[in-house]
Amino acid sequence: MKLSNGNPKRAAEVLGLGPTQADAIEINAGLTDEPTTRADAIYTGVLFSALDLPTLDASARSRADESIAIASALFGLVRPSDHIPAYRLSGNVTLPRLGTIAGRWRNPLPKVMADVVGDGLLIDLRSGTYTALGKPPTELAERTATMRVLHEHNGQRKVVSHFNKATKGRIVRGLMESGTDPQTVDGCRPP
Repeated sequence: MKLSNGNPKRAAEVLGLGPTQADAIEINAGLTDEPTTRADAIYTGVLFSALDLPTLDASARSRADESIAIASALFGLVRPSDHIPAYRLSGNVTLPRLGTIAGRWRNPLPKVMADVVGDGLLIDLRSGTYTALGKPPTELAERTATMRVLHEHNGQRKVVSHFNKATKGRIVRGLMESGTDPQTVDGCRPP
């Protein structure tokens, strides 16, 4: 909020916002007075479009609210049903006098992950930027499944952000619709 209440040009530079996103600086400046809504209404983009939570049936939607945790540069982890304000802050930002966002979350986030997962399975589909906020703690190592989605073009495989995000959104949607509750990494593998 302090950054966004200062020099707007500097705020845009630090936050990585372009000229068409000036309204985001104004929103960030008054964040504590902004209205809140469900997190799944705040977050948009390819992954959330493919996941399309609002169109899930009631059972799958309830499962999503209970089992999905969204990595947030501002809040750490949020559930789809958590009420938050709209904001602009990426996980790769370095804030003046506070340092990197990853550095702020690196210690507390693993404990939160352990608490949220309990004795269940963590399916970690975060991008590299958000993985840097905090890796799963060592006690979750045997119960953590991660995934890389690669696109092959001209014989070369590489991560392509759009396909990666869309595929992960469809995978999460499929898990919510299937009603499965895998408890082990092997339980996530297709038959």
